[in-house]
Amino acid sequence: MSATEPAIQLEDLEVVYRVRGIDRPVLRGLSLTVEQGESYGLVGESGCGKTTLGRTILRLIEPASGSIVYKGKDITHVRAEELRLSPFW
Repeated sequence: MSATEPAIQLEDLEVVYRVRGIDRPVLRGLSLTVEQGESYGLVGESGCGKTTLGRTILRLIEPASGSIVYKGKDITHVRAEELRLSPFW
């Protein structure tokens, strides 16, 4: 990881929940970058998707589209179990 590489980068992230057989988009087109050494505060009303975003970054929820790049590695489709066991982290 280079010094100029972001700590985490989300690009056009979309998360969909299936409710009663119907896909309901809950996050759409979310993009953000957190640089090395930065802090990021996520605030919003109840039900706006803060926890969903956190669970998606942690790979507990599979994004419908978009990408999650952590320390220069695309983890968009890496299972949470693999992240815990990987020597990369």
